[in-house]
This record gives sequence, structure tokens and C-alpha cells, in this order.
Amino acid sequence: MSKVFKTVVVEHLDKEENEDVVNILNQIIEQGTVGSGSKAFMYAVRQYPQNTQLIASLKSSLEQARAELEGYRRNARKLKEVISFVSEIDK
Repeated sequence: MSKVFKTVVVEHLDKEENEDVVNILNQIIEQGTVGSGSKAFMYAVRQYPQNTQLIASLKSSLEQARAELEGYRRNARKLKEVISFVSEIDK
């Protein structure tokens, strides 16, 4: 079994963020991408720019989807009002 990280201390990160770093590095090792701790760290560093671009793209898509969803909700409210109005007229 490959060596895994138990703790990592990255300056300016809180305890929870450091635990996240440990989990990420251990996942890299467990997936077999690399076999050692130092290589896992370097792999994570090399992947950082690509991953931040992916995250930014996903956040942008999420914001667009939220805006679209809000538009659908507004239209649904308007449609309910119209249906209610027409129902009152038919009585």
C-alpha cells in the first residue's frame, strides 16, 4: 500500500481546509494517479490551473441555470395568475 497523508499544514489555511488538502492528496494516491506523497502534491499543483478554470466554468453555468430557473418561476407565477383570472371570469 502506498503511503498516505495524515496531516498537512499549509500556511494561511484553517484546520478544515488543511484536512481537505489531506483528503485530496490521499485521493490522488488512492486512484493510482501517482504513487507517493511528493508526487501527489506536485500533481495537485500542476492540476490547479486547469481545475480552477473548470470550477469557474461550472460556477458560470450554475449562475446561468439559476437565472433561467428564476425566469421560469416568474413565468409560472404569471401563468397561475392568468389561469386564476380566467377561472374567475368563467364563473
